[in-house]
Amino acid sequence: LLWQLQVHHTLPLANMVLLGKVIKETSVINLDGMRTMFEKIISAKRQNLIDTNLKTIEMGYNYQ
Repeated sequence: LLWQLQVHHTLPLANMVLLGKVIKETSVINLDGMRTMFEKIISAKRQNLIDTNLKTIEMGYNYQ
């Protein structure tokens, strides 16, 4: 998994990978809910970060 993070240049987002795994294991929120939350709380200047964060969360969510 760390190799995948390095390849995708998302190693600084490792906490998002962990969040993805927690989301899957606890079902506290779904990925669509995360997108909605990000869209509401991330400022307009930083909206480009939403896709990066969600892709990284999905890596953790789908990790076997």
